[in-house]
Amino acid sequence: MYIPKTTGHIIYKPLLTSFDVLENGGSAQQKYDATEGEYSPDLSVTPYVLTPYLYIEDPNGNIDDGDYSSSLVNCIWTVEGHHNGEDLKSGTDYTIDSVTHALSLLTNLDAGTTGKISFTAQYVDSARGEVLKFEWSVDLSCISTTSWRMWMKVDMPKKMSLSPFKTYGSFDVSVQLMNGKNEVADTDATYKWQVLENGAWRDIDDFDIWCGSGTGSKTITVNQDYINRTVILVTAYANDNSDEKCTQAFIIRRFYGQYSEDIYITEGKYINGDTARAVAKVKVTNKNGNISDPCNYFDIEILFNKGYTDTGWQHVAYGTEGIVTRADMGPDDTSNKTYGAVVRELTANIPICTDDDTALMIDEDTVLVGQFPTIDREV
Repeated sequence: MYIPKTTGHIIYKPLLTSFDVLENGGSAQQKYDATEGEYSPDLSVTPYVLTPYLYIEDPNGNIDDGDYSSSLVNCIWTVEGHHNGEDLKSGTDYTIDSVTHALSLLTNLDAGTTGKISFTAQYVDSARGEVLKFEWSVDLSCISTTSWRMWMKVDMPKKMSLSPFKTYGSFDVSVQLMNGKNEVADTDATYKWQVLENGAWRDIDDFDIWCGSGTGSKTITVNQDYINRTVILVTAYANDNSDEKCTQAFIIRRFYGQYSEDIYITEGKYINGDTARAVAKVKVTNKNGNISDPCNYFDIEILFNKGYTDTGWQHVAYGTEGIVTRADMGPDDTSNKTYGAVVRELTANIPICTDDDTALMIDEDTVLVGQFPTIDREV
């Protein structure tokens, strides 16, 4: 007997799904402060955590409505980016939780680079015999920024006393413009050196012979032979931040320190009828002993007082030795005849100028210089 047959199909309404990847901590966009050397956020401290989330509602009621994140299958994370110039590595730079499928990015991207994180997964709807596919991605970036925290690094005294008895020759006065803890590159900075004159700062010029070179750089060369007392100022700023200027002043001076002078008679200390002359010599002493060649550092004048007239002190000689002949002593052998010395510090070599402060020149490129006592003669 023939029995007719037919096939029936149960039609289910599609599942209602809501898929997303939740961001828990960290961020896909970072900033690297090149001044401070810091990341914000710092993923090595606060990882960028991404957790897949799937919510399902079944209009037919075959399954309960709720979170089906743990039912995702074939979960694949793809991470693109660089740290220290190398590709990000699983297990080192990022980890994946085998239960929740959450990815944790533990490493900062290299400054000025970009990257990408992608995720794909599936959900098997057994009632309908379907496989639902989900995709998600986010772009990564790390922007390098510069904050301004300008200051001047100085690794030398701001007051320098140069003893004329020591040879310094030419030496450098140097500074370094800093932004935070980083040096500003020479090509990215401007330096300007000035000198104090008559209570005001002016640019260093060719007649400032104490300055050898470098007025437009972070280092100038100073020549000891021409330094008497000089106050200099350096101004520096980053070319991209010219409003925030840093300054530093230096005082450089010629300084003799403590010393004493003494005059003693080497010949004719006791004058009698056959005394032909008297000789006196001057020595200058500091803590290191007798100063050799004192005339290189002092203006030394030897004086003589006959002791029996009101003429007072009379000039005998310049230098460390003075000779008085018997005829210059006078006839009175019993008078108190006295030698004296005036010892005055000499300046460094300074330009010789006309009354209108124009420097005199030996030739086209050489300024005429001289050394002079720093104080007036009192006797």
